Amino acid sequence: MCCTACLTDVDKWFFNSIGVAMQESEGLKEPLVVYKDDTSKSAANLSSSEDTSLGEVRKGANDADLSENSGCSATRHDADESGQKRHLEERLAVSRAKEESRADRVQLNKVVRSRSRIVDEKVKEMKDQVIRAKAYLNFTPSNSSSHMVKELKLRIKEVERAMSQSTKDSRLSRSSLQKMKAMEATLSKASRIYPDCAAMIRKLRAMTYNAEEQVRSQRNQETFLRALGGRTIPKGLHCLSMRLTAEYFALEPEEREFRYKHKLQNPHFYHFAVFSDNILACSVVVNSTISTAREPEKIVFHVVTDSLNLPAMSMWFLINPPGKATVHVESMENFHWLTTKYNVTLQREGSIDPRYISELNHLRFYLPDVFPRLNKVVLLDHDVGNKRPLWKEGSLPIGWLTFYTHTLALDKNWHILGLGHDSNVRQEDIDQASVIHFDGIRKPWLDIGIERYKHLWRKHVKYEHPYLQQCNVHE
Repeated sequence: MCCTACLTDVDKWFFNSIGVAMQESEGLKEPLVVYKDDTSKSAANLSSSEDTSLGEVRKGANDADLSENSGCSATRHDADESGQKRHLEERLAVSRAKEESRADRVQLNKVVRSRSRIVDEKVKEMKDQVIRAKAYLNFTPSNSSSHMVKELKLRIKEVERAMSQSTKDSRLSRSSLQKMKAMEATLSKASRIYPDCAAMIRKLRAMTYNAEEQVRSQRNQETFLRALGGRTIPKGLHCLSMRLTAEYFALEPEEREFRYKHKLQNPHFYHFAVFSDNILACSVVVNSTISTAREPEKIVFHVVTDSLNLPAMSMWFLINPPGKATVHVESMENFHWLTTKYNVTLQREGSIDPRYISELNHLRFYLPDVFPRLNKVVLLDHDVGNKRPLWKEGSLPIGWLTFYTHTLALDKNWHILGLGHDSNVRQEDIDQASVIHFDGIRKPWLDIGIERYKHLWRKHVKYEHPYLQQCNVHE
């Protein structure tokens, strides 16, 4: 039971608040007083005190909420900053590791180059020691068996062995340095035994001259062997020619005829001339041209060869016709006028090099005589490969543009040279060119060909052909 004496100011405020709420809910105009103090002043003081207390409570609650939200936000912010800092530290660590690794590689390369330079210098010193020792040996009679001669010969063997080992291992061992030191001591003794400097100079000059002569002779021999290798027919190609020749003569006369002869003199078709005695090379020219042609049915190949290779060349294209294109093989012996013109030119040139005296090579200068009924002919060497269509309205033919008394070189985008002698042709130039030319003696079908370019030629060879398999012609 509640009594007046037991009610505190807060209790009185609480019940009055309930009464006010009930009165408002019942629509009363005047407040219902549940408890009223006799002193109005006390009521005012209570009301003020109650408002203050309630405001403080609300403020405290709001402050608590703000503090909690601020704390959560601060915690998330700190976590984000911590994560970013950790990520940055990891990136910096990786970057430092890369820099250190790069610096280590640079330092290692410097050490390797320095070591290689030292080895090269020491090897040169060894070579000089050997030359001097041999020079001293030349001052003694050939049948001499003196102690100095034996010592010089022993030191020469030791130093030459040390040179070979140092060149092979790319490092200089302690044993090699000791042998160099021993050689230097022996040379010092020899210089006291043979003090004639003038004689030594003459001997060294004679040795230098002999060495230069040997180098010159070796270079001449290399040049000759390269030229010989460039003109030699590989065994596989010789086998292929023999098999094809035998097969050709086994055919009936009517089986030796080519199709589409009516196209040979038609000026509305695209005519290509190939003068060659190399069956495989000629087939690559034909295959590469057709592979890029937009209208292969309008292409006509005029293959001219000599009488010796006519049966094999004809047989190859009879059993391997170039798709929709037309091919015709004939012998240059059919051009009776060539003998007179060619002999005059040959006498004027006075050369014996097969590359310059070959009738097939000279035939290119007589295209109007070879094809009198055609208005336009593109001559293809048998060492070219075509990568793009060659005929286009308003465009130029490949290689050289030749008119009467005028010859113009074409842009390398049409025709790239050097693949038969230059190993440094830029790949981007090769990729952009319409025709690649293996000019030079290092042809792609030879072992001496430049390996870097051979795949450009090989992709047009049918290595799976039975005749090539039987003759061991492979990549």
